[in-house]
Amino acid sequence: MDQKSSLPDAWVARIFDKLSVTYGSAWVRKWEGVDGAQVRADWGHELRGFQQSPNAIKHALEHLPPAEPPTV
Repeated sequence: MDQKSSLPDAWVARIFDKLSVTYGSAWVRKWEGVDGAQVRADWGHELRGFQQSPNAIKHALEHLPPAEPPTV
């Protein structure tokens, strides 16, 4: 995927850190058997429009669904 059309990898890594802490093994199991770099790249691509709206990302991370981890 084109890097210019993606959220910076450092941002995606921080999002994944938060999701890992929030959901623990449920987060890890969700992506079991899938290449982690590809998952991060997909999230970065899908969230690319939010690079200009970091507060929207912050809001989403502060209001995560309690039952199970989100998908992109």
